[in-house]
Amino acid sequence: MIYTVAGGAIGTLLRFFLIYFMPKSSLLCLTPITIVNSLGSFLLGVIIGLSEIYQGDSSVFVRYFLKLGFLGAFTTYSAFTQESFSYEEHHGIQMMIIYIILMITLCMLSYFTGGLLVKWMRHFMI
Repeated sequence: MIYTVAGGAIGTLLRFFLIYFMPKSSLLCLTPITIVNSLGSFLLGVIIGLSEIYQGDSSVFVRYFLKLGFLGAFTTYSAFTQESFSYEEHHGIQMMIIYIILMITLCMLSYFTGGLLVKWMRHFMI
């Protein structure tokens, strides 16, 4: 449990500072929440990829500190949900649907890219 709490504390602080200091963009897909969730998905892909190579997924540190604690607190589904409904309220249902599709697609591609990067880098590791 302490691993999850410690990872969560670090993930929450990092998310706060990134969102707070990140310049705001008027582009639909470049909101701070989108960037944080995409980065978290990328990191999860990297962690899963490394776990497959080193069979480390069963380690307490990887499972509870990194995946559940750090990435669970760093990424934010609740803010994504709130932001989605904000798009609906200010721009209509079409923009809400576009935002949701873009967010999910970007996060899935980020996860895939993280895993792919690890597999590609594996060829250069000794």
